[in-house]
Amino acid sequence: MGSLPEGYGDFLREGDGTRLTQFNSVTESEFGGVREVFSVADPDGSSRKLRDVMKTYTGRVPTGFIPIADDQAGNLYCLGLTGPDRGKVYF
Repeated sequence: MGSLPEGYGDFLREGDGTRLTQFNSVTESEFGGVREVFSVADPDGSSRKLRDVMKTYTGRVPTGFIPIADDQAGNLYCLGLTGPDRGKVYF
């Protein structure tokens, strides 16, 4: 599959499962922008764990990618782990 790109592990450790509303141009009640970044560890149960999300989307997300976030409509943001897509985020 491939390892996480440099810096992404640090991002998760600093803001694991963060809601990224500060980066969105819309309010939480509107559709659009990042709703949730999937967490590695979620002690309070407020966000979905990356491992569980990966199991849910097995066979639906192309090989070499992992789902890392979603929007209000459930669309995924995926991170490339291998080849020329490594480190790139796709919606």
